[in-house]
Amino acid sequence: MGALSRPGSLLVRTISDIRDDGPVSILVIVSLGWFLTLGVRIVYPALLPQVTAEFGVSNATTGAFIGILWTTYALLQFPGGAIADIVGERLVLTGSILLSAGAVSVIVLSTTVEMFVLATVLLGLGTGLFGTTRLTVISALFDRMRTTAISANQAAGNVGNVVLSASAGFVSVYLGWRWGFGFLLPVLFACAIGLWIALPRRASPATGDESFRQTMRKVAASVRRPSVLAVTALLSLIACCTTSRLTQTYRTAVTSSRISQFF
Repeated sequence: MGALSRPGSLLVRTISDIRDDGPVSILVIVSLGWFLTLGVRIVYPALLPQVTAEFGVSNATTGAFIGILWTTYALLQFPGGAIADIVGERLVLTGSILLSAGAVSVIVLSTTVEMFVLATVLLGLGTGLFGTTRLTVISALFDRMRTTAISANQAAGNVGNVVLSASAGFVSVYLGWRWGFGFLLPVLFACAIGLWIALPRRASPATGDESFRQTMRKVAASVRRPSVLAVTALLSLIACCTTSRLTQTYRTAVTSSRISQFF
């Protein structure tokens, strides 16, 4: 019995330590944002077979959709952090969720492939702004339990991958792919409001009088460190494996949809 209670006791103690170390409300709302940010990007390829069937586009075009989404997401990682240094994290994180909500709205209303491509670009831009800045917020507001708080935030995103993609698939079966995206809108808007209310304008200290060029010199010096290069290589490998898994999932979904046409 004692052995069974240890995990529960550890969890309670960890939650208590996090609460004593920093604002749990901010951790929760930022984690919800990451839950939605990662989840909506997995919802996208999960519903693509239905989207392509309606618009009548080829598999190559569908692959381009996914490429656009992930490319725009990647391109906004660095600018997102730089913008947060200038205007503060609250505006960037709230704007990220609102832009993602706007993109989902355009997806739902899309009547042409061109509108869908525009929505894809907006979704990549919106989600790309969130990834870097969420970490600076948590790092600035938590001290002793910083690693645990970041881990909890990261776990929330992984849960979003599973929960939102499964939920969107279930909804789309009965109501169509537009509702598979559209059911996210109330949660996205609620999250944006929560971020604006909970977050301070600037969580991390401002860079002061340091110029952008000086900042970039420091960044370049840090990136050249062997430990950073090793972590970057590892994360790149993980990203490639994840992309390969998503591609395989999409192909399976397309194959299943084609088989179902014969029954």
